Amino acid sequence: MVSAAQKKSKKSATDKLILWGIGGSGAAGLIYEVIWQRALTNTIGGTVYSFSILLAAFLAGLAIGGYFGGRYIDNHNEPIKIFGLLQLGIGLSGATPLFIINSLGPIYGELFYRLRLSFTLFTFAQMAMVFVVMLLPTTLMGASFPVAVKAWAHRLKEVGRNTGDIYAINTWGAAAGAMAAGFILIPTMGLRWTSLIAVSINLLIALLSFLVGKSNRLIATTALVLGGAVLVSLLPPASGVVFGYNIANRFTSYSEYEEFNRTSHSVFDKESSYGRVQVFRKMNVVSSDSKYLVV
Repeated sequence: MVSAAQKKSKKSATDKLILWGIGGSGAAGLIYEVIWQRALTNTIGGTVYSFSILLAAFLAGLAIGGYFGGRYIDNHNEPIKIFGLLQLGIGLSGATPLFIINSLGPIYGELFYRLRLSFTLFTFAQMAMVFVVMLLPTTLMGASFPVAVKAWAHRLKEVGRNTGDIYAINTWGAAAGAMAAGFILIPTMGLRWTSLIAVSINLLIALLSFLVGKSNRLIATTALVLGGAVLVSLLPPASGVVFGYNIANRFTSYSEYEEFNRTSHSVFDKESSYGRVQVFRKMNVVSSDSKYLVV
């Protein structure tokens, strides 16, 4: 039989986990956003239109997740377990956009050469592409907030203050994540390892949530996923020319770009706080002349 002191202790542990967990989730969320913005800038460019598309997709996902998450959690009595599942989902889906973005070259190339003469059609095509990449992880992020409020708010008369606590710590975490990603993590570690840090934050929060909730199967699953994320991060990054905004006007067609990429090799590839610079060299077999492409 569980004593009152044990119940109070367990409740306190859950409270602390939720409070720090929503803060860590906010930090990871903004790390993802900075990573996705940096990676997508290489594809769709850094114009005001592309930034607006990225921000709209991110906020739309949060809104959708908050709407459905709030309605679901009202009828569920295990918010700590649901919170852990959401963090596990964010960790799994948050890592995939970076790999998807690096594979968008062929799609973007076809869209560019077919739709570039129509600003409206090309903008909507880019918007659809970005929404598909970002919608799932941002929806799960949005759903985490009402779940955290349900777990943290214990009495109806304190729901305003409790919601303010969750919102404040989540926002402070988001601010810290954005600063860390832009000024420390990406300049020193690059996109892939920074992405792994964000994934690890979500998975560790999920693991702790399952430990508090005593969900043994979910604990084992999360541990395996965390190990798998580390192994995937060790895979070498792609070194080919990624078709995107910066090189769109250097070729007359996507097939011309494919031919260059197939017959060239990388002579320089470095990522810094200002961007990623790639230099490729293509040899002309007939005349032995060299053609260089700087991305």
